[in-house]
Amino acid sequence: MSTITEIQNSFNQNSYVVVKEVVDKTTVNLFYSYTLKKINRDLYKLKHNPELYSPKYDMTFGEKESGYNSLNFYGDEFCETILEALHPTMQQYTGLELIPEYGYLRLYQKDDTLPYHSDRPSCEISTTLCVGYQSEKNWPIWLENKNREKVPVNLEPGDMLIYKGCDLFHWREKYEGEHHLQAFLHYNDKNGPHGDNLYDGRENLGLPNSKTKE
Repeated sequence: MSTITEIQNSFNQNSYVVVKEVVDKTTVNLFYSYTLKKINRDLYKLKHNPELYSPKYDMTFGEKESGYNSLNFYGDEFCETILEALHPTMQQYTGLELIPEYGYLRLYQKDDTLPYHSDRPSCEISTTLCVGYQSEKNWPIWLENKNREKVPVNLEPGDMLIYKGCDLFHWREKYEGEHHLQAFLHYNDKNGPHGDNLYDGRENLGLPNSKTKE
């Protein structure tokens, strides 16, 4: 197992680092089960009470940027509880004084891709946490490192990729499994250019995106 110093040095040198078992198996399995139930609940609501369904407060459906079949949650309460709980650990891993921005859950489904992109200013220090998947093989996220080399990263449930999301381009190729659940936990450098953007411009964690219409 890597030490805090080794993780921090690797992150500072490469602008990314993979950390195994950041979230313990019991918690990540609860997270996975919770999210699948939440999806079923939202699908039920959409079918039986569509007048109550709101893209601001409920699940959203994929677009070009997130994979056409993906199911997505901004500011999910469990996800942002993990974001908050890992805040001190993330500061140790990066050696930075961080502020929490937002958490985002995405369930990728068959034939989804993630286009080649870098992240917006609320994602200076990005993470992707593998929560669970149903597939015969792992599905890597790809990074373009500082030398413009393409690097595949495979994660098992509980493992996390930490990377400078605004600096490193990243993507996923076409998914061939049934589904793959990832949690994105975003932080900013408190002493950086976007260090005053606490909670992605919201009043607190666990709230919807202030820019999304009801």
